[in-house]
Amino acid sequence: MKIILEWFIRLLVVICGLVFIVSAYTKLDPVIETFEMAFVRLGIAGWKTAPWIARFVIGLEIITGILLVVNYELKKTALWAIVFLMAFNSYLFYQIVASTGEENCGCFGEVIYMSPAEALIKNSLMILILSAVFPLKMEGWKFKKRNAVFFSVLLTSTMLLPHILNPVFYDDKMLMDDESIGMMLPLDLLYENRDKDKVDSVSVDFRQGKHIVAFLSLTCPHCRIAAKKIKLMKELNPNLPFYLILNGDKPQLKEFMDDTRCTGIPYSFVLGKTFVRLAGTALPRIYIIQDGVLKMKRNHITLQQSELEDFIKN
Repeated sequence: MKIILEWFIRLLVVICGLVFIVSAYTKLDPVIETFEMAFVRLGIAGWKTAPWIARFVIGLEIITGILLVVNYELKKTALWAIVFLMAFNSYLFYQIVASTGEENCGCFGEVIYMSPAEALIKNSLMILILSAVFPLKMEGWKFKKRNAVFFSVLLTSTMLLPHILNPVFYDDKMLMDDESIGMMLPLDLLYENRDKDKVDSVSVDFRQGKHIVAFLSLTCPHCRIAAKKIKLMKELNPNLPFYLILNGDKPQLKEFMDDTRCTGIPYSFVLGKTFVRLAGTALPRIYIIQDGVLKMKRNHITLQQSELEDFIKN
């Protein structure tokens, strides 16, 4: 009977390991930016360091999952996995208590939506399963000394894997060498001879003062990442003058806002050729404008809070 129980627990441990691996992969693909934002929101990283910390944590998830699947030194691995899960639970408690409004905890990236409360239950169940290893005094597979090199290679490869699958991308020149930088934008399209069916009333005159205008499509996944990033930046600094120019079917707006939580940021719909003439087709497109002149172009990757704050100060 004890042998059957031990093998049943080993099977559950393997399933826990697979959950770690799936969790890591879904954070990487299709987008990792939402996971990166968690570290910025917590205040333990900036926008440039968060990508590295996120990939490091994902690497830890992968190696933890692999070690659980192969039942490597089960007591030590289970103890580490429990500590790891408790760290995740601390963040989930923060999401719940702080009422951040996050409907998706980010445990499985943008692939599987799970509320913080649901994730807390999932993690607690995994902790309960892994805790069963100790009273049963279950041992696991161990590396022999001659296999230490193999283990080192496995650990290094695993930690590098997130950087291979989804490398940190910094391109400070991206979108900066465009010939339209420094030129007056055709913003009159938004204010003069407007087609009411194509352009909503824009409540701000972008031809005067400093503005950060994000052109987003309601159905573009990268636009949603940009919107979430803008929302977090606005929370961190309410003085940033963001404005959203949206494109898409208006019935989709509620779902977009429920996902991105951008309801507090002013927005207007701009459709048809007017949107394309201003933003092009490579979305998201974020313009940093001063008195109608385009100063910088950014997207969801290259948008940096410190750069925007310097812009509004100078």
